[in-house]
Amino acid sequence: KALGSVSAKSPLPLLSCVLLEADKNGLRVTGTDLDVTTSVLVPATVNTVGRAAVSARHFNDVIRKLPRGPLAITIAGNQCEVRYGGGKGWSRFPVQDAAEFPRIPELKADTRVSLPGDALSRLIQRTAYAASTEETRPQLGGVLVQGGDKQVVFVATDGHRLAKATRKGAFTGLSKDGVIVPSRALQAVFRTAEEATSAVDIEIAGGKNQAGFSAQVGEYRVQILTRLLEGPYPNYEQVIPRNNPHKLVVRRSDLSEAVDIVASHADNLTRQVRFSLRP
Repeated sequence: KALGSVSAKSPLPLLSCVLLEADKNGLRVTGTDLDVTTSVLVPATVNTVGRAAVSARHFNDVIRKLPRGPLAITIAGNQCEVRYGGGKGWSRFPVQDAAEFPRIPELKADTRVSLPGDALSRLIQRTAYAASTEETRPQLGGVLVQGGDKQVVFVATDGHRLAKATRKGAFTGLSKDGVIVPSRALQAVFRTAEEATSAVDIEIAGGKNQAGFSAQVGEYRVQILTRLLEGPYPNYEQVIPRNNPHKLVVRRSDLSEAVDIVASHADNLTRQVRFSLRP
């Protein structure tokens, strides 16, 4: 999960690394691209506290191929050694200076709310796809999250399409003005929320323009930190028709099948299909 926040292409070598930190709480694995940071606390018996930065993709590629069972990780000089199979097998990785790894921001939240993992994943899934990928209007590259005493609202738009999803409940900790969470950060949150075995805690530090999402995933504690997007979000309520007398109710499977068939003839650029509604 920490690998998801590691920069694929960065001029800074340490941004292609994950930070391994061993302390009394266990082993913490952290990856960041300076905008999104993912930290995972792994249960471990720690004999000696310490820190090391290792190549994220190299480390992940080797670890995922190892047989299931206990691992022993040691740092000696400029090498990180992982032993497995009761010490019969081992892999070594060069380490970078952990002191130069970007400092993980400390989140001092002024707002806290919680959502069940399955509910949060659905809210993200039903809105984030509509966020813009263009850099000309960066505030549209995220999802607007608003709260109130009756519901929480997720909204995304790229100026051509708009998606809105709500969940009932008291979310007065989130203001009506809302915050804009980058869609890239929400991709990581979505994956964690899908697997969460606890509610997902959402923390907002409005003064520092930061947000944090944390949840338990089995034995692991996952925390995702992100910078919030700045800039006024469009008044989306102006483009949603009010008192519209026309309403269409259709089976999702039927609509999906029909769109899939005609989409084969859609323009490669616009990908538009036309709806014609008759009583």
